[in-house]
Amino acid sequence: MINELTLAMKEGIGLEAIGRTVHCYPTIGEGVMQAGLAYIRTKWGKLPKPPPPPKPALEPTKLAAAAGAVALLVAVVMAMKKRA
Repeated sequence: MINELTLAMKEGIGLEAIGRTVHCYPTIGEGVMQAGLAYIRTKWGKLPKPPPPPKPALEPTKLAAAAGAVALLVAVVMAMKKRA
C-alpha cells in the first residue's frame, strides 16, 4: 500500500484513480502469515474431551421426596409433643 501511495504522489495520480485500481489480495505478507499459521495448525493435536460433570449426591426428584419425608416426620413429632 505504501508503494502505491508513493507512486501516486510522485506521478500526481489522484485518489479516484487509486480507488479504481485492482489491488492484489492477500498481500505477500498476509500470504506468508497464513502459510505459517497453517503449518502451526498441523502440529496441534486434538484437544481431549472435557470430563463429564459430576453427578449430584441426590437426584432432584429423590431430594424432593427426602425433604417431604423430613417435613412429615417433623409434623408427626410436633403432634406427639402436643399430646404429651
